[in-house]
Amino acid sequence: MTGPNKHDDARSSRSPRPARAGRVVLSARDYLKSTPGQTAEQIGPAAENAGSRRSSTPEDAQTRTRGEAEAPENGDAVQPQTRSNRPQRPSARPSAHVTERPASRPAERTSPASKRPANRTAPRPDAHPAGQAAARPSKRPATRSSARPAPTLYAGSGPDQNPLRRIVLVAGVAAACALLFFGISNLFSTCSAPPTEEEPAAEAEAESPPTPEERLAALPAVETGLAELDLPTGTEPQAFAPAPADGSAVAVQPVLSDASKAAIDRAFAPFAENDRSFGFALVDLGTGRGIASNVDAVFYGASSFKGPYCVYFCQSQIETGLVTRDDFVTSGVMSESGVFSSQGSDLIGSMIESAILFSSNDTYGALRYDYSDDALAAYLEGLGVDPALAYDTWFPHYTVRDGVRLWLNASEYLSSGTETAPWLAGLLERDETSYLREALKDEGVQVQSKPGWSMESFENGEYNALCDAGIVAKDGRRYLVSVMSNIPYTTSNVDLFEVVIAAVFAARGDLA
Repeated sequence: MTGPNKHDDARSSRSPRPARAGRVVLSARDYLKSTPGQTAEQIGPAAENAGSRRSSTPEDAQTRTRGEAEAPENGDAVQPQTRSNRPQRPSARPSAHVTERPASRPAERTSPASKRPANRTAPRPDAHPAGQAAARPSKRPATRSSARPAPTLYAGSGPDQNPLRRIVLVAGVAAACALLFFGISNLFSTCSAPPTEEEPAAEAEAESPPTPEERLAALPAVETGLAELDLPTGTEPQAFAPAPADGSAVAVQPVLSDASKAAIDRAFAPFAENDRSFGFALVDLGTGRGIASNVDAVFYGASSFKGPYCVYFCQSQIETGLVTRDDFVTSGVMSESGVFSSQGSDLIGSMIESAILFSSNDTYGALRYDYSDDALAAYLEGLGVDPALAYDTWFPHYTVRDGVRLWLNASEYLSSGTETAPWLAGLLERDETSYLREALKDEGVQVQSKPGWSMESFENGEYNALCDAGIVAKDGRRYLVSVMSNIPYTTSNVDLFEVVIAAVFAARGDLA
């Protein structure tokens, strides 16, 4: 089909135009009630008699009368029009089937449906049958908006026929279900989650065995003094306890375990091959219990004696008011041993600081020169220490037993709270070198000590020395530790010597 009728048919298939006057408008419902061979005029009145949804009005009658006057003579049906406000296109050429119109009215274009024979059976169901004036008014209003209906989500009026859209919808639903399931699972897992790692750690800590300090704290306290301290003899490591007081129950003696003995032997094994020897003592000052070995062997103390000497000087000279820390000491003479000279002048307090913090031989020698050795010998004798140490040069030889007695006195003085004691205790905690502090740095301890060392000597090793002694505090317990040896000073020997100290300190677990 060509020409304007072609375009009119295409437009009519999309949206029928409004019916012209004088034409019968049939609905699909009227058409389905018709029989083959009926014309639109025949179907229209029957449909009207069958019942209309609204009554006929005078305007409908005028329209019907005017339509009958203008109806084509051939009785062909005209395609109904449903879109009244859409502008009519003028036909390029007049249709051969259109009848003449009065002069006062322009010729109307007929629908292509007028070309069909008059005796043709009913048109296809999907086409609107044409006819003359309708016996009953159309169910649709006479005019409709020219705006097209809003687009829908689907291609047709039925279910979505787009596979991609369907896949997207299904995937969205699945994702929503997965998120919902995941959220519910997390909620239940959170509510039923096992205790955090901190809770088992706390339980494990509560169930752990007590530390040596806790076990020692559970024992009866004993005031450890010089009279009660009785170190065992012999070269084998062994544990000991103070003798019970008169009338008290016999204390259970601690026993050094085989594991502790083996650990100490392994630590000293590198020195035993070179005929070196050592002695040590560890005493818990709260109970008097301890471990000791070879406490009566004599070792060169080197600078380790500077600690007990400064305690003596503060106790017997400064605390008694004989001197003050602000007094000057002047010395420019050679020491009696002839080993070194002490020169210069300084305050007493500064000289003690230098002797402790930096192990200065000059300041220590100046104090020894200016103050009588006889007073020192009397002081040592009062502690149960051999007074001959006061005359054995300024760096005497002495035993572990002597060192324990010297530091037991120092422990009592440093904790006495006098004017000078806290100052001296602070110096002993900050000395530049401390084998005890370095060996026990991972134990969380506080150390007050003064070590001594000497390199290899040619007098049959008489002046070889690695030693340290002092007070070690841990978790409320205070231990007196003294370790002496004839091991010459070297960097590697210092490292091995600190291993010996660590093994001795670890054996305190056998005391309770």
